[in-house]
Amino acid sequence: MNILPDEYTRRARLYPVVLLVLPIALAISSMVGGQLFDTLETKGQLLTSGMLLSLIGGALLTLTDQVGRAGRRHEPYLFQIWGGAPLAAAINGHGSEEHRVSWVRIRQFLANKINAGGEATSEAANDRCRDLETELKSLTRDKVRFRRILDENIQYGFRRNMYGLKSWGIGFAIVSTAMALLLMFADFGKPVLPALPWAALIVSLVALVLWRYVTPGWVRVTADAYVAAMRDAGVSLAREARESLTSKPESKTEDAA
Repeated sequence: MNILPDEYTRRARLYPVVLLVLPIALAISSMVGGQLFDTLETKGQLLTSGMLLSLIGGALLTLTDQVGRAGRRHEPYLFQIWGGAPLAAAINGHGSEEHRVSWVRIRQFLANKINAGGEATSEAANDRCRDLETELKSLTRDKVRFRRILDENIQYGFRRNMYGLKSWGIGFAIVSTAMALLLMFADFGKPVLPALPWAALIVSLVALVLWRYVTPGWVRVTADAYVAAMRDAGVSLAREARESLTSKPESKTEDAA
């Protein structure tokens, strides 16, 4: 059994956790790290360092699931202010005007795959849209052939999860900034490295500024990129299906001859 996180978990969930806890981790290390290491011998320092790294790694991996949940909790709000889920809106014909013809072709292809009939205009349209969306996702799960879809989905997951952690990120950045200032100007303790308090302060201030840019619009950019990747894949699949149908009569004619 592989205990290492897969690519999606690592890039969409673990990276946000690291960015969340980095400022506070630097501040705590600056405040208590030097005093802790001064009380230990060299072997004790190495053992303690190894144990701390193991605990930190385990904690980060444990928090990845919570990060995903935080992002999913905020997703309904994002969809509400966006006017619906971007992929579902595109499949249902409510996406950008310039790509609606492409989505008509994709809907027809998907409807034929699941025997869903023609265009839906009744109250069952939303249910059928979900069926078409599920079918399109199932047809594009090949990570090698549809690598672009995987990458865009990871980018969307990363930004969505960052948005879910925004309040925590701002809070951690404020606390870590205060801790770094306390250590630098109140002589609260001795850091492991003299430059560590400055690093904690700089990282905390940068994080405090960057968290302000984690907005629904910032997330929407990657959602639209994911929809575009799905559209291109759907057009490709529909074209392949059409070419396959047109090539069958030719094969039968050659066999008869």
